[in-house]
Amino acid sequence: MPRQQRIALGEQGNPADVVADAEGSTCLSIAYTYTEPTIFFEYAHDIGRLADARGIHNVIVTNGYMTEQMLRAVHALS
Repeated sequence: MPRQQRIALGEQGNPADVVADAEGSTCLSIAYTYTEPTIFFEYAHDIGRLADARGIHNVIVTNGYMTEQMLRAVHALS
């Protein structure tokens, strides 16, 4: 079982691939959620900038526990 073997299942994708997949699926937005998105913010930020440039909206679901500087960076993606 993956949990007992400490294996993380999934695929690693670069930000451009994530945006291309969203475009190919005619998605209107990309949501960053489930795991607190401020933990992987650099990755979400890179995806978000590319998505915004392609007209794809970004949705960030967070518990809101962040500094004012972080809040400004998150708001810049909205």
